[in-house]
Amino acid sequence: MQRLENAPFTLQYTFRQYDGCEPVAEVSRRMTVVSSFADEVDFGGARWRVELAWCATPQDADGLVCEVQVTALGGDADNVSFAVEAVWEDWSTGHYVMLPAAVYAGNRFKGRRIVYPPVPEDAANMGPDAPPLISDIPRLNIGPGPSRIQLTAGEMATPAICIRDPNRNLGFVWLTHQQTAKGDAGFRIAESEDRTRAVVSLMAPMVREESVYGNTRMDNPSDDCGADFHSGDCLEFAFHLHCFAAEDIPALFARFFALRKTMTGPTAYVHQIPWSAAFRIQEDEYNARRWNDEFGHYAVGLMQGRYDDWQIGWVGGMMATYPMLFQGNALSRERARRNFDFACTTQAEAGFFWPVHSNGRCIGDYFRKDDGGNWLLVRRMGDALYFWCKQLALLEAQGASVKPEWRKAPRRLAEALVNVWNKHGQLGQFVDLHTGDVLLGGSTSGAIVPAGLALAADAFDAPQYIETAQAIASRYYRDFVLRGYTSGGPGEALQAPDSESAFGLLESFVMLYEATDDIRWRDYAEAMAHQCATWCVSYDFAFPPESEFARLGMRTTGTVWANAQNKHSAPGICTLSGDSLFKLFRATGDRRYIELLRDIAHNLTQYMSRADRPIRTRLGLPGDRDAAPVHPPGYINERVNTGDWEGKTNVGEIFFGPCWPEVTHLLTAVEVPGLYIQHDTGFLWAFDHIDAELIGGGDEELVVHVTNPTPFDANVRLFVESSADAKRPLGQNALRDRPLFHVAAGAAVVLLVNRRDGAVSFK
Repeated sequence: MQRLENAPFTLQYTFRQYDGCEPVAEVSRRMTVVSSFADEVDFGGARWRVELAWCATPQDADGLVCEVQVTALGGDADNVSFAVEAVWEDWSTGHYVMLPAAVYAGNRFKGRRIVYPPVPEDAANMGPDAPPLISDIPRLNIGPGPSRIQLTAGEMATPAICIRDPNRNLGFVWLTHQQTAKGDAGFRIAESEDRTRAVVSLMAPMVREESVYGNTRMDNPSDDCGADFHSGDCLEFAFHLHCFAAEDIPALFARFFALRKTMTGPTAYVHQIPWSAAFRIQEDEYNARRWNDEFGHYAVGLMQGRYDDWQIGWVGGMMATYPMLFQGNALSRERARRNFDFACTTQAEAGFFWPVHSNGRCIGDYFRKDDGGNWLLVRRMGDALYFWCKQLALLEAQGASVKPEWRKAPRRLAEALVNVWNKHGQLGQFVDLHTGDVLLGGSTSGAIVPAGLALAADAFDAPQYIETAQAIASRYYRDFVLRGYTSGGPGEALQAPDSESAFGLLESFVMLYEATDDIRWRDYAEAMAHQCATWCVSYDFAFPPESEFARLGMRTTGTVWANAQNKHSAPGICTLSGDSLFKLFRATGDRRYIELLRDIAHNLTQYMSRADRPIRTRLGLPGDRDAAPVHPPGYINERVNTGDWEGKTNVGEIFFGPCWPEVTHLLTAVEVPGLYIQHDTGFLWAFDHIDAELIGGGDEELVVHVTNPTPFDANVRLFVESSADAKRPLGQNALRDRPLFHVAAGAAVVLLVNRRDGAVSFK
């Protein structure tokens, strides 16, 4: 059909038969893209009929919908897989390849098989100018030899592959569903030895040949197999294929952002517990199990190991304190303040903070040394500066006292980060915490540093910080966003592409737009949001029926993959609320940003264990898995295993132990409004576990019906403004003065909103 007439590939279908996971026979036939294609072929002991029905996608002018039906007309065929394939005869290593949450820029970086947690282990892979290094993850080969990626649908945030052809400035997005009646689908891309040819395959069922990925390793034997067919059996699946102009890589991401839900449709939300009720459960759990009274700080875990006690930034240290100060009880607020005192004792002479503290001992970030050496993850310092300055502003707005040393410490940190930039022209991923020298360069580990410097500029009346922030952010956009990936956010994934630095960079771009009113930063923020969306699951994965997550009816839409190495999704962003998406919506009026935020924020709470809905921790346990330990109320684990990187029996399972999503959960409650209303336009948007409907009103008022269908009382944070107000910067602590309104469990209230000034009363 005409929509593919300029496509630089031809289409074929292929049958493959396997012995275990090893192919023993295959047959391919060229296809034509016509409204109705049909063919018959003998293969593997059966006679097959292949039918493809093509039509235009209803959403746009550049896509096609294809319905595939493969029928065994007679005979039996064992261990067979079917594929629709695009054969590129004009391929190069310059073609950009992205599979959501799994592969960016083809993952064509230098790779090493390093045990978890991986760190560089030789001098050739260290230093400020070292090339990007990743562990042994699925990737296209940067050197000679075989070059192939093969992934199941569950190993991606969206079952899709996206490609940009740099020779023709064309983009391609190929989407499908997770399941077929014969097993889950998947995508494969295989390059020729000389990299001038590539075959991209949509396979059903997906069979990963030879090996599958396990944590940091690609040498795990594959236990995949094809499907058995008997006479009359039918395999049916559908896909969308889009071909469009893409002048650069951000254009490819923008198109995917528009298409990511076209096959699965809008999110189906299930209300379980309002944020206010969930916050109290989480707060009680933190005060009961996370308080280190000896040193006076909240721990990131259960204080059972060196990384389970104090870690600043990244996974929660000096971040969980913010929501406690914002709306915690008296005990939480008092304890949050003590964290400032403790953190000040861990600041090194150069101005950086020691990253880890356990049992009275400060520890560095180099995992191969008992004392962690002098290594410091830059991302931690960005988080620390950003959240510390947010909390200073909050305390001052609350009229609370602020000790002089609480202001001196972040100022010293800001100076230390500026010094690294001025000396090296980069922030690197790891620096020497005593000198600031870059130990491992590159990456966007410091993605949130510009946001922190922008806040520091205001806190300390230091406009020079804004200048440095803009220089850093501009470099990140040029060197990473335009190349289609970010990296270096996690401290234990080398420089694999990751969402943590992506969302951190989004935070910085939005912060700079609000601080400078320069439209360039808004545009950069939109491009970054499109990349961030690729890390967010766009549909509800069908878990194995015997799994814990299937039992609980867990919905995966809105969960976020942290990075391309640790192949699981997680509840929420590591470690942010995502309120930058709300600010971006206000700046642009594009509702897709708050739809993405609602997916992330609303669905996070289902992963919290509760007394009325306990979550069993069965990952890796043999025997009677129903007798597995149960998470106490308030625990949230990071695992949302839709892929089998920890084994097929662990899809939909978690291990015992609380993790960083609890911090994200707390942040969500204080940074994302429960209900948003524009009083002049009548637009409303519910983020919390409530239903809100505009049921009447005229020129004078809006009548809004709000229902709480959950068994928990709700105190909902209300944000009312005009459409004109929405164009103004929101700033920090934006919800502090926004009112709460109460909706009893299972009850409803009616809000009357004045259309002129936004005043709210209750009917």
